[in-house]
Amino acid sequence: MKHIFSFMKRILITILILAPLFSFSQNGVYHAINKDSLDYKYEIIVFNDSNYVFRIRGNKIDPNNISSDEFLKMMASSYDFKIIYSYGLIIKTDNGYILEDKTSKLKLYLNKNKEYYTIKNSPLFVSGVKFKYDSVYNSSLDNVKEHINLIEKHHKKIIKYLELYYNKDKLNHIRAGKYIDFEGRQLKLDSNKSYNLKCCGLTISRGKYKIKDNKIYFIDNDVKHTFFGKIEGKEIVITDLPICLSSMFSPFNK
Repeated sequence: MKHIFSFMKRILITILILAPLFSFSQNGVYHAINKDSLDYKYEIIVFNDSNYVFRIRGNKIDPNNISSDEFLKMMASSYDFKIIYSYGLIIKTDNGYILEDKTSKLKLYLNKNKEYYTIKNSPLFVSGVKFKYDSVYNSSLDNVKEHINLIEKHHKKIIKYLELYYNKDKLNHIRAGKYIDFEGRQLKLDSNKSYNLKCCGLTISRGKYKIKDNKIYFIDNDVKHTFFGKIEGKEIVITDLPICLSSMFSPFNK
């Protein structure tokens, strides 16, 4: 009898451990419901294997509020753009869900409030935004994971290239100023040690930064998380800042 009880206990513990990983029986989307008047749409797409993608979409952008590089890219795609802010594993809690990013390990807390959800430690651009779950699955979302896989493969190639190309002993020459990557994203480092990362007119991350040896740390005020970057010479070559998985930031005015 003791053996049976012990066996059942192990099964119960296993179920409790794995329960968060089986939260969703089908695919669905958490839509932002109180930002319809704006030119951005926010979606947290969840899959039946408990992975998620938090993305931003938009199609009516004010060219005065973005860089020329960003505007030209949007012109080429009929102003349509999609930003992957975060992706990884969604874990069930007593009060909602935790969204744990695969790359940076950033944890966003999606808490339930009556029939709505809000992100407790939300990025600035979704501060106060309410999300509502829609179980109606759009088949066009099938390619989201494929897109993520392509990004990850590209990221691995970038890292391999950087390790071969850059001299690890190269001196750090990072200083205050504006930095830009090949997608037109802008990273501003101020002399008071504050930073601001912008894309498509949105502030993606902001806070304080500190530099130690050939590393830079971004302490985000809003999501309460520290992101990491690697410095080579005058460039920030590797970072896990949101949306910057494969970015390499170079000085805007060298």
